[in-house]
Amino acid sequence: MTVEASLLAHVVSKFSARQWENVATESLRFLLAGGAGEAPARVVRPFVEVPAGLRWHAQAVADDGTGIPDLVGDDAQRRPVVIIEGKFWAALTRHQPTSYLRRQAEAFVDHSASDAGDRAAPTHSHVLIFLVPAQRQALVARELEERMGCVSTYDPTTGLTALDNGQLVVVVSWARMLAEVRSCLQEADDRVGLDNLAQLVGLCNRADREAMLPFTTEDIDTASARRLLDFYDLVDRVTDELVRRGTTSTSGLKTTSTKGHYGRYQKHLSSGVEVQVNLSTWWWAHRYPTPLWLRLWKHDHDVLEAWRDLADTGRLAHVEGPEEDGFARVALRIPLGVEPDLAVTNLADQVEVALSALTGRVPAEPVLPELVDDAESDVPTLAAP
Repeated sequence: MTVEASLLAHVVSKFSARQWENVATESLRFLLAGGAGEAPARVVRPFVEVPAGLRWHAQAVADDGTGIPDLVGDDAQRRPVVIIEGKFWAALTRHQPTSYLRRQAEAFVDHSASDAGDRAAPTHSHVLIFLVPAQRQALVARELEERMGCVSTYDPTTGLTALDNGQLVVVVSWARMLAEVRSCLQEADDRVGLDNLAQLVGLCNRADREAMLPFTTEDIDTASARRLLDFYDLVDRVTDELVRRGTTSTSGLKTTSTKGHYGRYQKHLSSGVEVQVNLSTWWWAHRYPTPLWLRLWKHDHDVLEAWRDLADTGRLAHVEGPEEDGFARVALRIPLGVEPDLAVTNLADQVEVALSALTGRVPAEPVLPELVDDAESDVPTLAAP
C-alpha cells in the first residue's frame, strides 16, 4: 500500500478541499504536541531562535477581527512565537499575512533584536510560516511579495523561501516540515508517532498530486461559470482594444483554443512580431495569480531581458520563460474593483509596455486605477458590464 492510500488520505478525500487543510493542520498540531514539538524550530533555525516548550494550539479565534490562524505556538508569556498557516490550494485571505504579523508585532513590542552586526545570529523573535504543496511554494511567495512590499529569497539548501520586511515570513513545503517531524520522532524512538506521521504524509502527498479535488457547491455555482466567461471576454476585448489603438493587427491570424487555454494571435505593427494575449488556467494555477498572459514564441534574448528589467521596476507584473514549449510569457495583472472598460484599458496598457521591448521604445507609465483589496475572493473582482 502506498502512503497516498493511507486511511487518513482515503477518509479525507471524501470531504471538501477546505477540510483537507483543517484535518492536516490539526494532525500536525497533534504531532507537535507530542514528540515533535521542536520540528518548526528546526525548520526556521537560520532566522529565529525559537524557545523550547512552545504550547501548540489550533484554530485560534481572535477577538479583534484579525483572522483565525491554523496553528499557533505560544511561549511561556503566551506570545505567538510561531504562527503556522497550512494550505493546500485555498487562496490567501485578506488577513494573510498582514493581520497575523500585526498580532505578533503587538505581542513582541518590547523585543530587542540581536546586534545587527552579528550576521550569524537570528535577528527575529517570531515567525509566520506558510505550509504549502511544493509546486505552489513559488506562487504563494510571489503573492506575499506584493502584500508585504518586499522580495522573497529562496534557499535551495534548506528549501525555505523567506520574506522579511522587518517581520519574517517563511514559505515551506509540507514535505520539508514533515521531514523535520520525522527526525524528531525518530530521535525519540516514538513508533506510535511515526505511524501517525505516515498517515499525515499520505494525506499531504495525495493533496499534492491530486489532479482534481472533490467538487463543492461553490465550485459549480453559476457565478463561477459567468466569471470564466468574463475572462474569455477580456482576452477578446483587450485584443480588440490593441487593434483599435493601431498597436496590433489580427488580419489573417487565428484564435486558438485548447484544454485550459484560449488566445488571440496578433501582429505587433511596429516590429512585425506575432504575439498572443491568452487565458491560461495552467499558468494561473502554477506560476502567477492571474488568468491572463501575453506570450511570445521564439523570443529574442534582448526582449526577454528587457521584460525582466520592466518587471523589476514594477512596469510588468511577472515574466516567465523561456519554456519547453518555446514561449516566453508576461503575466497581465487584472485591476480589481474597477469598471470593465477601465480594466481593459489598463490591461492593454500593460501589453503595450511589454510590446515596447520589441522596439526599445517604452511608453510613459499610465496612471493606474485605484485597486481594491479583494484578497478573500478566489478570482479578481470586475464590476458587471
